[in-house]
Amino acid sequence: GADDIDNPSDVGDGAAKPAIATIFVIPEAPVTANVTVVDKGNWAIALPLFGAEILAYRVEKGAAVIAQLGPLAGQVTPQSGTLSAPNAAVVVAGARLLRHGDGIAALVGATWLPSPLATALPGAVVAWRKGAGSAEVWLVAGGALHVWRSGVLATVPGLKLVGVPALAYGCHTPAGPGVWVAHQSGVVAVHVDTAGDAQVFAIAKADVVDGLVCDVNGRLWVAADGGLVSRGIDGTFTAWALGGVVDRLLGVDGAGGFWLHRDGVPWRVDGEVFRPVLGMPTASTWTVDDSDGLVSATAEGVVRILTAPPPPKQKVGWLSDIAQIYDESCALCHSPTGVSTKLATAKNWHDNYEKILQYVEAGVMPLKPVPKLSSAAIAIIKNWKTDGFQP
Repeated sequence: GADDIDNPSDVGDGAAKPAIATIFVIPEAPVTANVTVVDKGNWAIALPLFGAEILAYRVEKGAAVIAQLGPLAGQVTPQSGTLSAPNAAVVVAGARLLRHGDGIAALVGATWLPSPLATALPGAVVAWRKGAGSAEVWLVAGGALHVWRSGVLATVPGLKLVGVPALAYGCHTPAGPGVWVAHQSGVVAVHVDTAGDAQVFAIAKADVVDGLVCDVNGRLWVAADGGLVSRGIDGTFTAWALGGVVDRLLGVDGAGGFWLHRDGVPWRVDGEVFRPVLGMPTASTWTVDDSDGLVSATAEGVVRILTAPPPPKQKVGWLSDIAQIYDESCALCHSPTGVSTKLATAKNWHDNYEKILQYVEAGVMPLKPVPKLSSAAIAIIKNWKTDGFQP
């Protein structure tokens, strides 16, 4: 059946670009991609299905050739169905659903058949995202947001969507966990309670959004207007300065990390550890699977990409980091016998931290002939405070 979700709050036009604190990212050492060739066939499209299962697709002599790769290594199971350019797959309540050029298909045995869900929607599905549990999926169709729960389709009224919005699920809205939608005016959050009442919150304006993901800590990550921004569960925003243009973000909601492209170069982000990824095969599109790896059809065949988890991040400390900056750039004037403010100890720096940061950011200090501090050195000073002024 189809129902409207009741009592939406007013979306309004009040969202603005929020006040944002900036963290200058210091990349960790690059990591090499762990590339596994799942199948060497000449496939045009590869999409994760469930677990280690992958849907492979190509057109041969005008007809679709479809197969399931896995879950066992080397396993190829032929499938059939009338599909046109499949682009996304999801598993809801045990049902495997596939979004393709002609609508939505469901896997019955080894055949993809038209799904009844497609006929209940007011138009083609342009985006979807898994919701809470295994029986919920959020969909964008006919310029509106819908949720399918346990076989019942409901619509969030009052929210008009244009184009192909990005979706994420699980981060806390002002009313609790919900779905996040990046659309023509920016980012909105939707929370639906157990009674079916919906609240829609205009969170922030953005001109171009290239991806959303909710991490394991309930933090929302947004690639927007060429940058990367996160929103904590307390509602505060942080900009992560990567020194380039972020043009894509991919991830599994609830995972510990995600993937992004900066100036076309792939990066892996785990927690707050940022690492460029080397050795990535060339592919036109990548899709994230349940293991938070990447799947794609390449010239070498269908591949899955994983990376090793990063080592524990060492916090910025006085002895390991700040003292070196002092020795190289400050000791000439600020030693215990110098003529200026004494800055030879961690306590000296802690007591004068705000003034030090103000001066080095403005380029007032250090004085010539000592070179100005690099942006990386200034980022280390900032992160010393973020990490709790470690000794």
